[in-house]
Amino acid sequence: AGSYPVLVATADALKYAFDQGVAKVKLAADINHVPDLPEVPTEEEKNGLIPQFTIRTDMTVDFNGYTLSVAHDETTNFKGCSLCLIVIDAATVVFEGEGGINCEAGDNQAYGVNIINGGSLTVKGVTYYGALTAIQVQEGTLSVDDGFFDLAPNCKSQVPGYLKYSIN
Repeated sequence: AGSYPVLVATADALKYAFDQGVAKVKLAADINHVPDLPEVPTEEEKNGLIPQFTIRTDMTVDFNGYTLSVAHDETTNFKGCSLCLIVIDAATVVFEGEGGINCEAGDNQAYGVNIINGGSLTVKGVTYYGALTAIQVQEGTLSVDDGFFDLAPNCKSQVPGYLKYSIN
């Protein structure tokens, strides 16, 4: 694919692009991801993060004015689990463009990004709404060139005191 971006408009296409390790992914629509959670979660699953998408190869993700969000309504129940939309596992990744990640999930907890195993994320102008965490660096690095960070709307109204750290 060279320097041409792979355009994605669905959660399945996004997962496929991440799994294939393409050099550049560009959103072509808002993606409202339906959480993939265990039917009956174990205690280990309840105490950890359940990844929805994993990036294992170096790449650039251009949000292109679109948002990756968590599908939810008043009946959504994560059964005590915390999902994580994107795990960056030992890869060097750049998020760029307008748009971003919205982890609003009603009364459920959802992380935006978790960086593990020495991964690296550079943020260039993307918007993040965490519920409760927008980006967590478990083991790796985060560089912020530009961007906006806040609590997701439900968290902001119900538990505003949970906003402990914000980079803006």
